[in-house]
Amino acid sequence: MTTGVIIYEKDKYILRTLIERLRVRLPESYVIDGSNESETQHIVKLCDECIIIYDQRQYGKNAFSDKRKVLPLFEDGVIDCKKIIKPIRINPGHRTFKNESDGITLLLPFVYVSERENFIRTKLTSLKDCDVCLRFDLVSRVNCTPKYGESLTDLLNNVSRKKFEAVDILDYCALDERGFFNPGCLSVKDDINDHPVSAFSNLVTKTKVLTDDKDKNASALIVAEGLNNKAVFEIAGKCNRIILLLPDEVSQDRPGMCEFIAALSRSCNGKDIEIKNVINEENYEPAI
Repeated sequence: MTTGVIIYEKDKYILRTLIERLRVRLPESYVIDGSNESETQHIVKLCDECIIIYDQRQYGKNAFSDKRKVLPLFEDGVIDCKKIIKPIRINPGHRTFKNESDGITLLLPFVYVSERENFIRTKLTSLKDCDVCLRFDLVSRVNCTPKYGESLTDLLNNVSRKKFEAVDILDYCALDERGFFNPGCLSVKDDINDHPVSAFSNLVTKTKVLTDDKDKNASALIVAEGLNNKAVFEIAGKCNRIILLLPDEVSQDRPGMCEFIAALSRSCNGKDIEIKNVINEENYEPAI
């Protein structure tokens, strides 16, 4: 379903910044200036539904009372974009896949960032064969590739709250240039292991609600690098697919890695762990 967002605001600065913000947070929607009549008429014809956002101080509280979906811009004198986005955020459409490996993919890379990203780009393209593919980089800020936003910290801080719902995750994410809905990096003062294991567990649990919903077409990629083992083992059992990415075939036979793989396998009740290496990725050991 195509959604149009029409904004009525006479202050050009507020209008411009609001349009830019909403276009980032609602990439699947058409966000336009309501004063442009020709564009407005075109959007009304093009979209399945249109939502009007208006400055009630300028137009009056009942200015658009004849319209079906109307949202006032200000609440208690301020603009809260999260509250504006919530009723018009992307609602993933009907689920089109049902393979056992679909849902949440956990990638545990022990390689360079460039090799990690190349693997995701070339080998995990099927993850994005859906309406919404979430990506969470549970890595140090140095190894995090998104160049925008620091909402991952906010997401990890809030996901354990009682009133936090699975769909609220989408409020923290924006579509990146690679096609993932991503909350971005950790904040400058934050470290990935500063957060409790429960935060990661709750994040994956809430994400699983989205990916398991038969009425939604969503998947997720979790990249965990430098995350403490206790947190890794906790979230592994909740994921549909677990991939261990190593530099070469020899790496998996090293004592430390053997112990890690064994503990990982136990933590997810013997679930298959795919071991792949960047040197000869096509000939990886399929499962343990």
